[in-house]
Amino acid sequence: NKGRGVPAQICDRERFLIDFLPVEYRTIQRHGFMLDKIAYYSHALSPLIADRSKQTKFLIRRDPRDLSKVYV
Repeated sequence: NKGRGVPAQICDRERFLIDFLPVEYRTIQRHGFMLDKIAYYSHALSPLIADRSKQTKFLIRRDPRDLSKVYV
């Protein structure tokens, strides 16, 4: 068997990490997102909070080693 060569270089390490984080699905509330009794809020979520009528579930990723932020 011949090898396939050198794997592609990872250009964006943070993006690579985020892609492999555990996934949760949540609807947005007026206080943001709630995961394990922790509320996550950012002013960047304001437009989504204002348009909550659809009750869309968002894909949220969080590093279990660092609960200080989530990726929506």
